[in-house]
Amino acid sequence: MEARLTLNVSLSDFEKLSGLTAMPSEAKKFISEPKYNITPSNFLPVTTNTKSKELSLFKWGLIPGWTTSSKTTKGLTSISVETFRNKPVLQSALSGKRCLIWCSGFFLWKESAAGKIPFYITLKSGKSFTIAGFWESWEDETSNTCCLITHDAKTFLPFFKSEMPVVLLEEKRSLWLNDSSDALELLSSTSSLIESSYEYYPVNRKIIKSYENDPKFIQKIPYLVAEQTNMFS
Repeated sequence: MEARLTLNVSLSDFEKLSGLTAMPSEAKKFISEPKYNITPSNFLPVTTNTKSKELSLFKWGLIPGWTTSSKTTKGLTSISVETFRNKPVLQSALSGKRCLIWCSGFFLWKESAAGKIPFYITLKSGKSFTIAGFWESWEDETSNTCCLITHDAKTFLPFFKSEMPVVLLEEKRSLWLNDSSDALELLSSTSSLIESSYEYYPVNRKIIKSYENDPKFIQKIPYLVAEQTNMFS
């Protein structure tokens, strides 16, 4: 998948939606400022299994605990369910380090005759949601990192031929943060939102290479018109 997320929700709505009781001032500030293009190496709002009622800010790009240095290792932006399933070392290292990553939407690219076209995916309900993730900590609180968990989009959004984030059903959030629950079972399709829950549409192609924080990136551009008038350029 293309590693970009959004978070566009008022602080009061987020507090009601999340039900979290602990939110440090820096986390409140983060939520209060709309973000339309969160990329790896930036911070993400997360809730971990060790602090299940608190919102924290972790750097996007997980530095695994088995590496020798947190400063020279490139962080993992995502881990697929298949990779997790087939690598016992990951299961051993990360099953007890689960987190929820809060966001309002994400982007997937679609190949076309005009080249790659970015699509913005959000919920029809308009609510923010949670992506299943893993986290790791190095030395001190400032070194907390995280990554998304992804799976094949064809089961959930068959329009796309790529990986997409594992978007958890609301009733599965607390189970995911419970260390005693089976991680692989929860990452199955029965724990994720289905296609009818989503809204998706093409957006400005500039987001493919941009690091700007601009609301234009989530504005709908009609697909055929965009191709015919070169609006993506």
